[in-house]
Amino acid sequence: LVSDLLDQQTKEWDLDRIRLHLPQYEEAIRLIIPSTLKPLDKQVWLPDVSGSYTTKSGYKRIFEEKKDLTNDQFNWMKTV
Repeated sequence: LVSDLLDQQTKEWDLDRIRLHLPQYEEAIRLIIPSTLKPLDKQVWLPDVSGSYTTKSGYKRIFEEKKDLTNDQFNWMKTV
């Protein structure tokens, strides 16, 4: 959870925890200013505007990725 990466007293990023668990993202995380409203953590499905995962939204995401892979603009003769 995001809250696990925050210092519980100062409500700022706990850099030791970030370095321990997500060292490759430290720079990006440090650019995010923690909310002063302290909302509860929740999981969201970013490919859907509602933030909720459904079978339909999952299928749509897979279809979009597959469509990108079969793009007609890819020049097989030139690339292969």
